[in-house]
Amino acid sequence: MKLTSIQAFLLLQFLPGIGDITVKKLVDHCGNTQAVFEEEINLLKIKGIGMFHFRNLIILRLIFRLYLRKKSF
Repeated sequence: MKLTSIQAFLLLQFLPGIGDITVKKLVDHCGNTQAVFEEEINLLKIKGIGMFHFRNLIILRLIFRLYLRKKSF
């Protein structure tokens, strides 16, 4: 199951240090909110996105995958 654009947007809003401006930068770079969670190391090339944001995105992605795995059992 993939994230819907609404789910992806809401997850981005829960990340520490990510506000509307950072979400806009991420979406502008990736194309849409779902792609932000599929993108890898290229996120670090976006001005204003550092290891703090990148790490939190990876952690959130893992949590969501674990949630989906548990939900399918």
